[in-house]
Amino acid sequence: LGVIVDTGSSNFAVAATPNLALKRYFEFQSSSTFVNLQRTFSVRYAKGYWDGQLASDIFRIGSASLKGSARVQFAAIFKSNQFFVPYSHWQGILGMAYPSIAMPPYRPVQPVFNQFVSETGLPDIFTLTLCGPIIKHTQHFQIHDVNVGGMMTFGGIDHSLFSPPLFYTPIIKKWYYQVQLTGLAIAGRSLGFSCQEYDQYRTIVDSGTTAFRLPDPIFNRIVLFARQMTKVTVPNGFWEGREALCWEANNAQWDGFPYLEVSLNLDDVNKTNPDQDAQFTLMIAPQQYLRLAEHVTVHNSPCYGFGISRSQGNGIILGDVVMEGFTVIFDRANSRIGFAASKCATQNYQVKPLVLGPQLRGNNSCDVTGAQNGSPVAIIIGSVGAALFVIGFFMVMVVHLKVQSGRNDMRYVDPQEYRQQMQEAKLLQPTSSSHYDSPPSRPPPPSHGCEPQGAGPYPYYQAPSDDPPEYAETQ
Repeated sequence: LGVIVDTGSSNFAVAATPNLALKRYFEFQSSSTFVNLQRTFSVRYAKGYWDGQLASDIFRIGSASLKGSARVQFAAIFKSNQFFVPYSHWQGILGMAYPSIAMPPYRPVQPVFNQFVSETGLPDIFTLTLCGPIIKHTQHFQIHDVNVGGMMTFGGIDHSLFSPPLFYTPIIKKWYYQVQLTGLAIAGRSLGFSCQEYDQYRTIVDSGTTAFRLPDPIFNRIVLFARQMTKVTVPNGFWEGREALCWEANNAQWDGFPYLEVSLNLDDVNKTNPDQDAQFTLMIAPQQYLRLAEHVTVHNSPCYGFGISRSQGNGIILGDVVMEGFTVIFDRANSRIGFAASKCATQNYQVKPLVLGPQLRGNNSCDVTGAQNGSPVAIIIGSVGAALFVIGFFMVMVVHLKVQSGRNDMRYVDPQEYRQQMQEAKLLQPTSSSHYDSPPSRPPPPSHGCEPQGAGPYPYYQAPSDDPPEYAETQ
């Protein structure tokens, strides 16, 4: 099965019944190790929801001979709405965030990675290397000529996936992967916000969000600067995501767009003097923030949308737009996240994400006062295959994250076959013996002006307290 690796949520759930949008699903009846735990709950996302039956089974990564497996709990999805995406090749979601945002909040299901670390003794660290879209050279561009791939490691760091330097930023709160944003600039020109202004918004690193999402004041400033510095004529609706740019596949005008600079607080491990305030900067190339528009072409030419958008709330999301081009290391054992330029191929041209730093800041200020090791680090184009690495005394599991887009590869279930499968799937539906999770008897929490709505007849649970911002995938 294919799953979305989502660092912005904590539940593991897979389709366990037929769905017209899916090519395959988990056929639990065929699993001799499947156990139905008779607990039903629902998770609602910013768009769509699913209802699932809590179950357990064997979760396997890599070679079984290396003990890369453990019995874990997950949700077997038997009902959903606007959750699965037609033509995609994923049938579930693997939440990699902390237990504090797992659903339901008062009887949370332990995240799979936590279970896996506990069961196998694997070190509490994983990495994501998102390569971005790779477009084949063809005379007539088709959307199925695009692959999206990358690599994931469990239990350690594979240094062959990236080029130094590697800089870490502290995880300042363990729910989502919350970090401190210290600055934003376009082509070297700072947006002019102070650290205090950035700090009033909570910043997370979220692989489950495509765009780089920003609150209105920051987004408006970025659009203002980008309009002034872009040398290519773009339609008025482009910056708000209403219109796209279309170029011939081999004639993209990347040089007409400026680099975006994202600065993060530097962890003490990278400092020569721990008392100094310092940061490092991710240089985001136009090839990263101009997103390929799926299923949209003009005269067989690819079209691109603006990959930076409004968050419609008080959160800042470093989504795939920021993560692609880098190897991102989620070092949970040391409460830090690392960034280094990866060696992936990103499309059919050489894109150059850069990592600059360390850069010193004045006391209580985000102003850069100096720089060390400021030379750019260019990404190296390469091809990395799936492999199993042993580093030191711990095991590193490397897994392909490959998705192909294309209508021609989507198999629709025959209606008669679908009805038959649904009859079989009723085995997973809750029965009178199922336990419907319901809140304990206690006064309801204070209202924040947004009452939850039920997902079908099953309970719907809000995300954890502490007023999670709009970026919370599970609201």
